[in-house]
This record gives sequence, structure tokens and C-alpha cells, in this order.
Amino acid sequence: MAENRKYVGQWISVVGIDGKSHSGVCCRWLGHPAQPLQGWPGTGFHRISSRLVTYFKSKSGKLAAWPIARLTLIDTSVLQCNLHSHTYRCKHATGDAIDYVRCADQAGALVYGVSDHAPMPDGRHHSVRMEMSELDGYQQAVRDAQAAFPKLHVMLALECEDFPEYRGFYQEEILGRRQFDYLVGAAHYTPFGGAWMNSYEGLDRPDRLRAYSDHLCTMMESGLYAFIAHPDIFGCSNEFWTEDLTACSQDILAAAESSAVPLEVNGSGFRKPAARTSSGSRPQYPWLPFWELAGDYDISVVCNSDAHRPEDALANLDDALAVAHQFNLSLADLSRLGVAYGVKIGPDGPVETH
Repeated sequence: MAENRKYVGQWISVVGIDGKSHSGVCCRWLGHPAQPLQGWPGTGFHRISSRLVTYFKSKSGKLAAWPIARLTLIDTSVLQCNLHSHTYRCKHATGDAIDYVRCADQAGALVYGVSDHAPMPDGRHHSVRMEMSELDGYQQAVRDAQAAFPKLHVMLALECEDFPEYRGFYQEEILGRRQFDYLVGAAHYTPFGGAWMNSYEGLDRPDRLRAYSDHLCTMMESGLYAFIAHPDIFGCSNEFWTEDLTACSQDILAAAESSAVPLEVNGSGFRKPAARTSSGSRPQYPWLPFWELAGDYDISVVCNSDAHRPEDALANLDDALAVAHQFNLSLADLSRLGVAYGVKIGPDGPVETH
């Protein structure tokens, strides 16, 4: 049974006695003498819809399930909030704001943030973001979505590269004159050797990892950003965890702790092609060793879908939340954004809700 404890905190999928597939979070192990189900946990609590069920494979080989009376699990409102999504304007997503908000509303969302890639005043990297000429139309598209779905808290935001020369533009124009609700900090590019390196491809050397961590630390110190998107994207460049990755991660986590800026557990990594290594496959991100280290720091996290298609409006929030639960991470208090979001997750479920 001990070897199956690795499933605690993870959302799993099993087939119940009704013959249907169910999924939920494995919260704890009961120590029942049943044989573990091949490829899945043996006996445990699992959240199925609004009830707890314990599944195990009996000695006869039959899978059985019983309801559990007491439910002490994560605040499900977290699964109804996504603060990271895009539109067709970034040139690698589909649909407009109204399409994402409509899908989010149909999925039962309470809060939805549209946060497409920010345009750059000098047109830099325009092939993967909106043009400056599209900013007015983007802003109006989100306002139209707000008007169309008044019961859903729709927020206007941008995902920004922290180029120092743009900070005045972000502060004065975007947050100031245009009154956007928040900014997302992201490091798709890392300053290195006098140029900007693609962070998805080049973070495989100690000096580049140092440049990446320094960049994220500076970003958090700026105070401009509501949270930092996918801080562990170095998982795209590395096959195995190393001491250099530990040092990089510790610098990022220490800065998150001192600045109190939340880090994002990004659900889109579960939808990307898996990283295939000699020891098996894994999501490129979230990369679990990073979040395991995060459990040693007083930080908070947000769980987002990072949707690039309307049908992914709330996709993989459960997977992202399972990572937070697995390592007992606190969900961020976003009340300053007017968002009721956040719960302290402990080994027996939530212990504090904001």
C-alpha cells in the first residue's frame, strides 16, 4: 500500500461497479486489506461529483465502490474560476472573448478572466500576440462579453512580457487609463547574452536557468502582476531534474515568498504533448519536483486553464488543483481583485477559506 501513496492528492479515473468511468481526488489511504487495482490506487477516498466514494479491487478481482458519508475536500469554487485565457488575436488561439465566456458560463464558471497576450508598443514578437491596433477591439470584445453575461464575473486582463521599457505602458496605459482589472506576468522570453531567448527551448544550461530565475524574480519585485504564469516551463527544455533546476526553482520560490506574488499551476501543460524521457512520460509542465519544492515555502498559487480554445475554457483546472493539493499549497487570496478565491489545503482537506 505504501507505494500507492503517491496517488494521494491526485485526481484519478476509475471504473465503478455501475460500469461507468469516474474521476476525483484521492485524499487518503484507508489501509484496507484489498489488493491494489493494477495501475491505480488500491483503497482510498475519492471525490466523485458531490460525494466521497472508496474504491478497491477485492481478492476476487471485482472492483467495488461504497459511498462515504463525510465530505471534507477542496473548495469546488476554485474549479469555477479561470483567470488565464486567450483570443484569436494572439494568432495561436481560436475564438473571441464572447466564445470563451459563453463556454465558461455553460460549464458553471463563477469568475472568468480574459488575458490575451499583450501587444508591444514597438511591435516586437507580433507573430504570437495581438497588434497595438487591435487593443481597442480586444477591450471592447471583453466589455461586450461582460454585458452579455452579467451574472458571470468577467475580468479584463493581459498576459505580459516583463520588458523593463514597457512597464510604464503597462502601469499608465493598461492599468491606468484603460482600467484593465489585472496583468499576468509571463516569461516566454528570457534576457540572455544581450538578446531575448525563447524560454520554451533554451533553459537547459546553468547560466540560462540563472538568467530565467533572475528575470522572474525581477518580475515579481515590480509589483505589477497579479500572478506569474507557468513558472516551471523549463520542464520543456530538460529531460531530468538536476541540482541546477533545484537552485533555479529555489530562487524563484524565495522571491515569490518575499514578494507575496502568487505562482500559477498551469493546466494547459496537461493538454500539450507529453515530455517523453527514458523513465517514462510526464507533462512538460506542471513539473512536479518544482511544486514539491514549493511546499517548503510560504507561497500561494492560482490554478488556471490557460485556454486557447473556447472549449478549454475551464479545462484541466482539476488537474492543476490536484498538484496544489498534493503538496499542501495554499491557494491565493485574490480578494484585492474582487475575486472570492482561495483555500488553505491540508492533508485532510481545506482548513481555511477566504
